[in-house]
Amino acid sequence: WGSDYHLSRIHVDVSGLCNEHCVHCYIPDKFRNRTMPEELFHAILEQSKACRVLNITISGGEPMLNPHLLAFIRECRDNNFSINLLSNLTLLTDEMVYEFEKTPLLSVQTSLYSMTEEVHDSITQSRGSFAKTKRAIEILHGHNIPMQINCPIMKQNKDTYQDVLDWAKSMNIESSCDYMLFG
Repeated sequence: WGSDYHLSRIHVDVSGLCNEHCVHCYIPDKFRNRTMPEELFHAILEQSKACRVLNITISGGEPMLNPHLLAFIRECRDNNFSINLLSNLTLLTDEMVYEFEKTPLLSVQTSLYSMTEEVHDSITQSRGSFAKTKRAIEILHGHNIPMQINCPIMKQNKDTYQDVLDWAKSMNIESSCDYMLFG
């Protein structure tokens, strides 16, 4: 490969914890009980700098359940990494929005399964998750934070997924759907 080859992206799961229980989740229950400590994330960032990584995807479980998430984002920003944050957005706070706004190389990705609350909530197995996720999308959109909506297609939402794509298009938010789910 020669000395010019380097990693360009890494994916870091900073939380096994999640506040939803999606029917398609690929994280085994035995790993859904901890979050990454700051020291480990810092070590990963140092190795990423040495490898000349450009982009870090922060995910989980639900990364917003890691109490150090904003510190992780600041450290990535301070080191000029572009960041993709994968989140269900149900735990979005004003402090997070403020930090996201200060991070120009950040984009947020979330899943919205249906514009029908009952369908979305049946997939996340978390009552009220549709309203929280939709509201968070609207907030981030209102703050001009780059984002993408993913809508995996499964039997529960096969008749309503198109509404998600249409809604995203009406908001000028990038969206996609996929019928293949894998971990």
